[in-house]
Amino acid sequence: MSDELDNSSYDGVDAPRHADALLGGSPEGPATMTSATISYDSRKFEELLLYIAEESVGDPKFGKTKLNKILYYVDFSAYGSFGKSVTGAEYQRRPYGPVPRQITAARNALLAREDAAVEVVERFGYPQERLVAKRPPNLSLFSNEEKQLVDDVIKALWDRNGSEASELSHRELGWKFATDGALIPYSTVFLSCRPMNSDDIQRGHEIAGILERDPKSIAEVEMIIASAA
Repeated sequence: MSDELDNSSYDGVDAPRHADALLGGSPEGPATMTSATISYDSRKFEELLLYIAEESVGDPKFGKTKLNKILYYVDFSAYGSFGKSVTGAEYQRRPYGPVPRQITAARNALLAREDAAVEVVERFGYPQERLVAKRPPNLSLFSNEEKQLVDDVIKALWDRNGSEASELSHRELGWKFATDGALIPYSTVFLSCRPMNSDDIQRGHEIAGILERDPKSIAEVEMIIASAA
């Protein structure tokens, strides 16, 4: 798959549950989880783009498809492990995997300020669009844990090309269950294909009881799900 075939264009074994599984870890889950923890931070998203581009200079397989997948695994892994995503970006289901809805605006803002550029190179006969950082990213916006997570995701995907990273993201249940163009809820990071055990069944009954009493008790339900991650 070439970059120009990925319609996440700047213009326009179980599957891993999130990047911790991709990295071979087993997160304990955050202490608390509420929908209020998701808030888009445009500045942080732009700085993350610059950091990923800077760290991927030596990766010949780095293009916009792979960039989108790195962003997805960073944000969803952070939500699963820390209780909030790194950037709060919204991810849509696209044919080649999850794509951050804000990617075009963020990229265009970086280009307009000349903080970044797009370099088009030929790879196996196809054009590959690479985001190139023109200044160092502001890493003061990120916690040590967030920066380490970004580094780990970049490393984990380093040997994968855009097509392989895309195929990996297609195993994610959040992407599988969404319709094309629909937003993928961050809470889908806790979905799993493994068989249910007695604890899972007990939690299911507990959640059902909560929703019967108050169908709007999403925060309480998310806390139960998170505690089992």
